[in-house]
Amino acid sequence: MVPYLFRMVLVILFLLTNFCVSVDPYKYFEAEMQAEVGKSVDDAPSYPWRVRPYLVFTKSLLNGHFEYHYVYENIRGLCRYVFEVDPTTRKIVDWRYDGEDKDKACFVIP
Repeated sequence: MVPYLFRMVLVILFLLTNFCVSVDPYKYFEAEMQAEVGKSVDDAPSYPWRVRPYLVFTKSLLNGHFEYHYVYENIRGLCRYVFEVDPTTRKIVDWRYDGEDKDKACFVIP
């Protein structure tokens, strides 16, 4: 009984370790940002990494939409990103990185 239980625990630990290593934290961040598209910019985003980003500034675009520039700090520096928002519905229609250091600071460890 004990060797069987020990083997099962080892298998479960191996699977959990393999799953955690295989998830790309940058792709996970991008998936989380893409999940915000279609939501209202007024709602508090459900960020799983428990870091509250700060709205730095907004700016008007030529197509009539607005850009909301956000920033938050983590152990790798500042993560900057932008939501494009339709002013009539206040819905997020797109997002993008703001700056060139996207691969350094914008990540989420699941």
